Amino acid sequence: EDLRLAELRKVAAYKAERVETYFTGIKNDLEVTRYFFNIKKNLPALAAFAGSPGDPRYLAAKNELDGQLRPKQAINGLADILLLEPGGKLVYSSSRGRSHKGFLKRLTEPGEKAFTEGKKRAYLSDVFRDETEGGRPAMLAAAPVLDNGMKFLGVVVFELDLAPLYGLTGDMTGMGATGEVLLGE
Repeated sequence: EDLRLAELRKVAAYKAERVETYFTGIKNDLEVTRYFFNIKKNLPALAAFAGSPGDPRYLAAKNELDGQLRPKQAINGLADILLLEPGGKLVYSSSRGRSHKGFLKRLTEPGEKAFTEGKKRAYLSDVFRDETEGGRPAMLAAAPVLDNGMKFLGVVVFELDLAPLYGLTGDMTGMGATGEVLLGE
């Protein structure tokens, strides 16, 4: 019995470590991303010309960002990378397959809180069900974008699809009869 309990603790510790590593990686990647020159250069142009998305200046800024952020989205397994202008309106999405009805609008909750908190510091939202994506579990990670003079340019937001993480914690191999795992912070 003691041996079985020790094995269960090891499996639970392993899963907790994997989850912690995942979120540490997200936070670190968000910190790096918010300093991208490409974002600092093009977020002001997106904000200035978002009302005319056909404007060549808007399209040039969007294309430059797409070239860097779309591969980043794919490599990191992110559902989306969003850029919000200083007033909180959505001016960029890296996702090709999603249409944003919220373009040039403020995000709805939990996005509004992510913007408010993300203006001040790196922020991770609570888990929520993304009803626009079939109710899949999701989170938002947000951080401020500042120019080299520390002027606030907007907020970068990672939308996290938590299904792969749920796959890890939901794997009941070695977890006994109930397979329950409790995660907390």
